[in-house]
Amino acid sequence: MDTEVTVTDEVRQGEAMTTTRSRLLLIASQSALTQTIGNRISAESIYGLQAHNKDVDERLLHRIRSQAAGFVKQQVIDEKIDTQSGRQMLRLRVKAAVCVPRTPLLVKEAVRVTTAVNIKGEEAREFKEALLDVFSGSPNFVISDDPDESVDMEIDGSIDRIEWAGTGKSLSVDFPAKTVPASPTAPTDIQRLSVGITVHARRIDDNTIVTVVLNQSKNFPPAADPARVAPSYVRDMLKQAAVELHDKVTELKAQELSPSTKVPARPKSVEW
Repeated sequence: MDTEVTVTDEVRQGEAMTTTRSRLLLIASQSALTQTIGNRISAESIYGLQAHNKDVDERLLHRIRSQAAGFVKQQVIDEKIDTQSGRQMLRLRVKAAVCVPRTPLLVKEAVRVTTAVNIKGEEAREFKEALLDVFSGSPNFVISDDPDESVDMEIDGSIDRIEWAGTGKSLSVDFPAKTVPASPTAPTDIQRLSVGITVHARRIDDNTIVTVVLNQSKNFPPAADPARVAPSYVRDMLKQAAVELHDKVTELKAQELSPSTKVPARPKSVEW
C-alpha cells in the first residue's frame, strides 16, 4: 500500500545534511507504517496484544518499526530547505510503499544480549559473539546494541563448567577451565573434556523465560594436548547452545501464534 508522508526537522549545528536526511527518512518510515497499519488492521493479536484501527497498540508498532527498512520502500518526491526563526529546516515529501506481513511470525523481534560470562564470572567475548551471530542471522530476530532502546527479549548466558580429566596439562587460556584428576575407574586410554553451558531468553512483556542447559563431554586419546583440542570443542558447544536457544524461542513463538494452540497464557518459565 502506498502512502505519502511529509516530514520536517532542523539541520542541527555541525551535522551533515546527509545525517539529517537519513533521520527524516527513518521518521517517514515510522509515520508511513503507523498510518498504514492504523487503517488496515481491524483486529490483530500478537502475543495477546490487540490492535483496533486507529488505536494500534504501541508494542505492536515497535515490533514492526524494528524492521522498518524491510517493510517500507521510499521515494523522495520533493526536498526543500527553509529558514524558520533563524534555524535551517529540511523538509522531505516521501512516497512510501508499505508491506504489512500477512503473518506476525514474519515480524522480527528486537533482541539484546546482556551478559555472557565464563566460569570465573568474567565476560566471555566469544560466547557473546556466538549468541549474536546466531540471532542476527535469523529471519525472526534483529539485534539491538543500544542499551537504552526498548527490546522484546533479553538474552544472557554462562559457561558453568569446563573440565579436563586426564593428564595434568593446563588448558588454553582462551577459556578458563579446571583440570580434574581422572576417575580411578575411568579408562586409562582416554582423556575427557566436559562442558556445561546455560543460556536464558527473557521476554520483556510478560517475563516468560526460556532456558537451555547444555552438558556434554568428549573423549580424546592419551596424547591429545588440551591446549590444542579444547578451544575448538568449547566453541562448538557455545554455538550449539545458541542455536538450541534460538530454535526453542522460535518454536514457542510459532506455537503462540498458531490458531490451534489452546493455551490461555504462557508459563513463566519454560525449560528444555
